[in-house]
Amino acid sequence: MRFLERRAALIVAGFSCLYFAGTSGRASQKLLWHDELFTLYLARLPTLADVWAAIATPVDGTPPLFHALTRASVGIFGEGLVALRLPSILAFLLGCVCLYRFVRRRYGPLYGLVAFVLPIATNASLYAYEARAYGVVFGLAGVSLACWQSAADGDRRRVSLGLLFLR
Repeated sequence: MRFLERRAALIVAGFSCLYFAGTSGRASQKLLWHDELFTLYLARLPTLADVWAAIATPVDGTPPLFHALTRASVGIFGEGLVALRLPSILAFLLGCVCLYRFVRRRYGPLYGLVAFVLPIATNASLYAYEARAYGVVFGLAGVSLACWQSAADGDRRRVSLGLLFLR
């Protein structure tokens, strides 16, 4: 048990690598479905202004940040299945890391590790590699939770409140 507590950050990094490899592998094998095709078509638009105009119609209610992140990912890595789903994959991982941080500060590293693994071990992980906003919403919720905790504890309060406001 002490081994886990002393090496918690290293274990989180290892689990993060395993999560990323496994989720990327699943994402590369799963074909795009209806809603993900909308995401792909919006990512193909030439400018963010065009994306904004497209999402202003009531066809797709996904937040603009998700489309901006997806557009950037597709612009950098191409239109592959993993590149299209990369913002969700990474944001879900960010949410897990924020959960780890939140629980670790209150209850210690062992419980933080459990909190880190819990979303990955549930059906929530099925949405972690969808080219939809689910993973990004989870990641930003985790950032909000960590910022709120830091601000409440007085730890870098101005930075925490600023990030909470931006989120």
